[in-house]
Amino acid sequence: MKMSIVRIFLAAVILGGIAVANSQTAVRRETIEWCNLRWENTNDQKLPRVLLIGDSISVGYGGVVKERLKGKANVDTLATSKAISDPGWLKETAYAIEGYRHAVIHFNNGLHGGHVTGQDYESSLRDYVKKLRELAPHAKLIWANTTPVPSSQKGVALDEKGNATALARNAIAGKVMKEAGIPINDLYGLVVGDIERLTASKGNVHYNGKGKTLQGEAVADAILKALNQR
Repeated sequence: MKMSIVRIFLAAVILGGIAVANSQTAVRRETIEWCNLRWENTNDQKLPRVLLIGDSISVGYGGVVKERLKGKANVDTLATSKAISDPGWLKETAYAIEGYRHAVIHFNNGLHGGHVTGQDYESSLRDYVKKLRELAPHAKLIWANTTPVPSSQKGVALDEKGNATALARNAIAGKVMKEAGIPINDLYGLVVGDIERLTASKGNVHYNGKGKTLQGEAVADAILKALNQR
C-alpha cells in the first residue's frame, strides 16, 4: 500500500514537471526580452493618473506626453517587448496597475511577436481588453494603432512584409475596439504619409525628434480628451 502511494506521488511529480516544462517551452519569445516600468509622483492623490502601455515606440513619445500633461496628470509607463500572446504581458500589466487608480490607459501591442498568427492576435487582444477592464474598471481605455514598418531599400518607403502585418493587426484591432466601444488613436495614419522624414534612419521603426513630438502630442491630446469626459 505504501509503495503504491509512493509510486503515485512520484508519477504526479514527474507529470507536474513535464507540464511545467511544456508550459515554458510553449511561449515563443525573442532572443532578448525587456520590460520598463515607471510610476510618477506615486504619493500624489490630487492629479489624475494615466498609464501608457506599449513597446519602444511608446518610450519614444512618452517624454513628450509627460511634458504636455505636466500639472494635469501623472503619467505612468509600461514598455515591454512581450508579444500579445505571451502570458508575461498580462503579468506585467497587472503589476503596473496594481495599487494605483488610473483614470486613462492608452495601450498598444503590435510590432513584436512576428510568430503570432492573426487568429491568435485577435483572441489575445480580446482577452487583454477583458483583463484591463477587470484590473481597472474605472479607467477609460484608448487603443493606439501600431505604427508603420519602414523599408531599408532605397526608393521604397515601407517594408512589404512587416508593414502588411502591421496593417493586418490594425484591422483586427479596429474590429475588436469597435465591438468593445474603445476609441482608437490612429498613430499609423498620423505618420505613414511622411515616414521617411519622421523616422530615426532608413528602415528604422523608431522615430526622430519630429516623429516623437508628433506622436506624443497626439497621445496627450487623446488622453486630455478622455480626462475631460470623466
